[in-house]
Amino acid sequence: MYTDYHVHTEFSDDSVYPLEDVIKDAIRMNMDEICIIGHMDLITRYDENGVYPFEIIC
Repeated sequence: MYTDYHVHTEFSDDSVYPLEDVIKDAIRMNMDEICIIGHMDLITRYDENGVYPFEIIC
């Protein structure tokens, strides 16, 4: 079984890998499974105007 259980995308603070590319690459490499993991540092996610561009649901 060919898997990767620790993939970060552009939605994680430590990656710029577009989600669509992750999926396309996994298909191209004939991967059986992938697991997308994200890290979220709220401090670094503000835009140039100091606005947090995501809705936080707790």
